[in-house]
Amino acid sequence: MVFQEQILKVVQVAAGYTLVDADRVRKAVGRKNLDAIAAEREIFVSGCLANTAFVDQCRESPNVVAQRIWDAMATAGNYSFNNSH
Repeated sequence: MVFQEQILKVVQVAAGYTLVDADRVRKAVGRKNLDAIAAEREIFVSGCLANTAFVDQCRESPNVVAQRIWDAMATAGNYSFNNSH
């Protein structure tokens, strides 16, 4: 089970999103808005690649790692809940 709040934290820490931008991603994933999710993918990956702390932690290509993280979050939207549940 994935909480929507965890998605907020991942995009903030990995890609440097502001809380407002992270909330936009959370809403898109929570509502399963595929167009919005697709639009955010490139922004997330670019943010991860610009984050030197993220890049330094990657054992393989940072681009591949960022893509995997995004795929996992987008898929998690199928069964994510907010923390109050």
